[in-house]
Amino acid sequence: MSWREDLEAVAPAFAPAGAGRPLPSRDALHHAIVDLRGAWFADLLGHDQPVPALLLSAVEALERELAAEPGFGPGDVARTLTTFVRAMPELRATAFTDLDAAVDGDPAAHDRAEVLACYPGFRAIFQHRVAHVLHGEGAVLVARSLAADTHACTAIDLHPGARIGPRFFIDHGTGVVIGATAVVGANVRLYQGVT
Repeated sequence: MSWREDLEAVAPAFAPAGAGRPLPSRDALHHAIVDLRGAWFADLLGHDQPVPALLLSAVEALERELAAEPGFGPGDVARTLTTFVRAMPELRATAFTDLDAAVDGDPAAHDRAEVLACYPGFRAIFQHRVAHVLHGEGAVLVARSLAADTHACTAIDLHPGARIGPRFFIDHGTGVVIGATAVVGANVRLYQGVT
């Protein structure tokens, strides 16, 4: 027998039973974050899509992934999205304080656009702020999936339950870990390896 025949013989054992529903997709959440960044920082990124289209794309992606959150029904999805959309102006304003903290705190940073495009510490806190709102609404798996994406992309591990104040900057963030019960105040700068 060849390996192909063996594979055909064992493949049916791996077929989905159809009992479960799909889990939130980290890839879809990642693309939602990219669209949010494009919309919130359109003036710095010069995105080629209109801001309303980017926002709609991001929120619709979040809606699809929230529908896969275990225990969530349509009412939970609607409530969570309403809370998130209403929180966006404050989240965006806080994100700008984080950009300013990076520019002010790192002599190598030239401007906000550079930090936004190149700094993994900013990317991590940006994604954390989105995940934190969703986590607070009970979308634990979606929020943890966003945190896992952050960790995979930046080597910075921020639990979505952690409370982090404005003007937060992580410089050379490899190995930074902030756990679920952590409370970080305003105007904090962290460097690599801090737990």
